Amino acid sequence: MARGLADYQTPESGSEEEVLSARQREILTLLTQGKANKEIAYELGIGIGTVKQHLVALYKKMGVTNRAMAVSKGISSHDALPANVGADTGKELYLERRSAVVLSIQVAPVAGLIDEDSALMARRIMSQCATEADALFLGSPDARGDVIFGLERTRRYDCLRATRLAHTVKHEIESKLGASFNVRCGMSCGYVLKGISDDESWTGEVIAIDVISEARQSIPKANESAMGVAPSALAALKSLGMCLDNNDDPVIPLNASFRWCFCETMNEITLFGRETELKVLSRALSSLEQNAPKTICIESGPGMGRTALVRAYANDCKARGVSIQFFKALMPNSRPMGKSRGLIEPMDEPKKPLATKAFVQSLSRQKKCVIVVEDCHALSSGDFELLVTPSAHLAANGVLLILTYSGRVTPEIKNLDGVGVIRIGRLDDKSVAALAMHQIGKKGRLLNWVINKSNGVPAFVTSLAFAGVMLPENADYERMPVPYDLFSMIEERIDALGVRRGLLFAAANDDDAFIASAPKEDVSRAIKAGFLKKNTEISVNKSAYSFVNPTVAWVVAHSFVRRNSVFAR
Repeated sequence: MARGLADYQTPESGSEEEVLSARQREILTLLTQGKANKEIAYELGIGIGTVKQHLVALYKKMGVTNRAMAVSKGISSHDALPANVGADTGKELYLERRSAVVLSIQVAPVAGLIDEDSALMARRIMSQCATEADALFLGSPDARGDVIFGLERTRRYDCLRATRLAHTVKHEIESKLGASFNVRCGMSCGYVLKGISDDESWTGEVIAIDVISEARQSIPKANESAMGVAPSALAALKSLGMCLDNNDDPVIPLNASFRWCFCETMNEITLFGRETELKVLSRALSSLEQNAPKTICIESGPGMGRTALVRAYANDCKARGVSIQFFKALMPNSRPMGKSRGLIEPMDEPKKPLATKAFVQSLSRQKKCVIVVEDCHALSSGDFELLVTPSAHLAANGVLLILTYSGRVTPEIKNLDGVGVIRIGRLDDKSVAALAMHQIGKKGRLLNWVINKSNGVPAFVTSLAFAGVMLPENADYERMPVPYDLFSMIEERIDALGVRRGLLFAAANDDDAFIASAPKEDVSRAIKAGFLKKNTEISVNKSAYSFVNPTVAWVVAHSFVRRNSVFAR
């Protein structure tokens, strides 16, 4: 990456800046660097209100009416505009930051060099498989290629989808080129920059230097027909509960027999702020002993700790001598080979996954036990209804069925006989402080920052605490890079709810004019999704909006990068 715009020189006589004060020149310089009002106030040590007063005077002296015109005129006066951005646009142009998974693939014959026809066939196979996976394929002249997941939509389980793609490419290469060719891969997670136009559609530009380089460097770890896993991808897999045999030098074999195994659960689960939910589950356990159990749906937003809750509940079951079994509904295309959607897989033993109908039939053979199925949002509505419905005859067998769900189950499901719903919300301040203290281990600036920033979301607390403890004691936490897991978690929700990212970015930068000119349906969608709220204070502009969650605002503020800071001449 280039270092950005050139430093400003002393203005020549007769230029627009000649009449600007020293403070106004400082503010103009920070404007051209893409700084928001809050950042300018922080760097100059002045209030936001003072910054706005200076901006009014600055616009008047420069003969402009808004920030974009001031930046354009200020840059043009110093001939610092990048060559690839038209000087007559008068617009701030951005690259969108996306969390991404990169799969690098290398095909080679067992002996000798690959011929041109075979290399062409290999690239075609890679390209077709990438297209079917909604990913971008970047081919090389030889039989190599890089596949980027996440440019259009973020899925936190993209590392599983990338593994599936690697297996598929290997299978197709053997089918069309023969078993005398080897397929070696490397996988990494990181950030890419995506060029966007005025309507936020992709222009075709992609900058993915570091994440592609890390994926390619992971290929030598793998032997024939295997995939090396970079540290960033290994961390992403662990966050999903997936484990590999050797974490020191992780490699995934690309054979048909490979299956994901789930990480062993810690013996002791430390849970904060969920006493009420645990009591409800405990009462359900008592009803099981009376042969009158209910099916319980545990619903929540992402990152609220559904898994931690049911694992803590497992300790209660074991203490009372009740058998408990864990299963997981598989996300689409998350298995290395074969069907994924509609399958339910055992988590604590190496058995094959079952289709939902077959799984429901298997429940009738269970007696006096608790069955937990996690991530039921991965199932279709029909499969989920099929899973919930048999609660009546399960009760006769003394089977308590617990289903975890990201989002909200439908009213029709809630109204079924024998079905109860537990909604997990944000933690209260006391519980957040306890969880943060458990993660950090001591009081101080970082502890207070994590408590204030996390907004009661357990996953936010954990991510922020882990990233913060790696920094010096006197670090400015607001300026540290956003942790990848936190960024992808929020980005996934924005994409899934169809909220316009540019609108959120405008809100993070106090661009009230942009929000006022945005289509009403876009603003309404952002409010309904729980990202924005309308300011009600009398002193605030009626058209102004602010973020409901400070962590989301912090992440969104890092979602775009000015082109001028990347494509400097």
